[in-house]
Amino acid sequence: MGAHPESRLVSIELEGLRVLTEVDHILDHMDDGGRIPHEALHDIRTNHVTAAYEIAMPSVVSEVTQQVEYESDEAGRRQRVIKWLGRNVVENTENGKQYHWSEAAHSRVDIEVAAARHEQANLQPGRAMAFISPKMSRKDASLAVAKSEHLHMDDSIRVSTPITNEQGEVIGRTL
Repeated sequence: MGAHPESRLVSIELEGLRVLTEVDHILDHMDDGGRIPHEALHDIRTNHVTAAYEIAMPSVVSEVTQQVEYESDEAGRRQRVIKWLGRNVVENTENGKQYHWSEAAHSRVDIEVAAARHEQANLQPGRAMAFISPKMSRKDASLAVAKSEHLHMDDSIRVSTPITNEQGEVIGRTL
């Protein structure tokens, strides 16, 4: 879910002015032949990247709500199942392996599957559960492998909090 319009850190009008500032920088550095020095272009591009990050800042934290259902296991015991996209989140997480080719990335998916199982079994009212997924280290794989798996740059943090009904039973979770 994206940020609500009223929670924007930068107004749309200011975002537009930011782009015009870069036009001013380009015009200030352009010579009569339409050329811009490499150093000025580098700095202008850096400003573009910074502006994109600043504009996106309200959206970097998302909130997702997932439904919890209760099913019987093979022994007839009532079991909590967190659902996403119509399936058990553990199954969805296991399917993440199909998007990776390296053993290092598959090992990370195994850890995420274990975390999903743990969260599903242990989510309790009044308790938040955090999962930290660090970027792939050189101990895990080479930089080339990490880059090709898109696991080389960003750490991520997922915090699960339960949603309960009037009886205190977990009926969903918010990430």
